[in-house]
Amino acid sequence: MAVNRLSLAAGSTVTPSLSLLASTQLWAGSGISCLMNFSGGGPAVAGVGGVTLQVSNDPAANPNNSLAQQAAARWNNHDILVGRIADQNSSIVYPCAYVRLIGAVSSGTVTCAIGNAD
Repeated sequence: MAVNRLSLAAGSTVTPSLSLLASTQLWAGSGISCLMNFSGGGPAVAGVGGVTLQVSNDPAANPNNSLAQQAAARWNNHDILVGRIADQNSSIVYPCAYVRLIGAVSSGTVTCAIGNAD
């Protein structure tokens, strides 16, 4: 399984986008897991704040573009991982090309592990 992490630390409001490179078979199956974690663990300090996972198919959202271009892309809020303030698990079961985290974290770090089968 390939796992990528988006991390939003205190004082940050948006992460750079992440490409979701997934096969058609994956999208036709169970999709991609999204595990949002506020509870810290290991060296990470628990996150406090409100965070939303966003998805996009806009080419401007490509992580190879500048942050200003990514910010200008069209983004949609995930159906479930919106305004979360505690750990939450969900998935993306529809094809989309990019994801990012937005929100306000007052302390610690919030992460979202994005995983899909190889």
